[in-house]
Amino acid sequence: MRTIAVLAVLALVVSSGCLSGVGDPIGENTPESETSTIATPSETTHNSKDMEGYLEIEIVDEVPDDATVVDANNETIRNVTVVQRAIENATTTEQNVTVHVTGEQVLEVEEGLGELPWYSGGRENPSGNYIRKNDRVVAVYLKVLA
Repeated sequence: MRTIAVLAVLALVVSSGCLSGVGDPIGENTPESETSTIATPSETTHNSKDMEGYLEIEIVDEVPDDATVVDANNETIRNVTVVQRAIENATTTEQNVTVHVTGEQVLEVEEGLGELPWYSGGRENPSGNYIRKNDRVVAVYLKVLA
């Protein structure tokens, strides 16, 4: 009896089109209006009031040899208050920090960090902008939500 119920549900799903495109190469049978592309930050237009994201600050114990570390007083981030406060919080408490940012803050952080060298980490080291505050180094990463 249970087999009949499962087959009946499966028949309804197939006949309703819920499984259309399953098994087809990606996008082959998908209408153009349903496909999506990934845009780089420089290709997107931002409406700042709708933007939000997370600024993540991670304490770095050992700086990778190929990472460029900039000072927290670097001119591109010196006046970005949310970045300065988050770095100060992380280096003072010796704990990783995550800060929710919205609106103009996202653009301000994105612009400031975008001018700094980026380190692409791996399993051992976090990706981000490596920034020194006093005697501590942190990896700073902004994740913008769509």
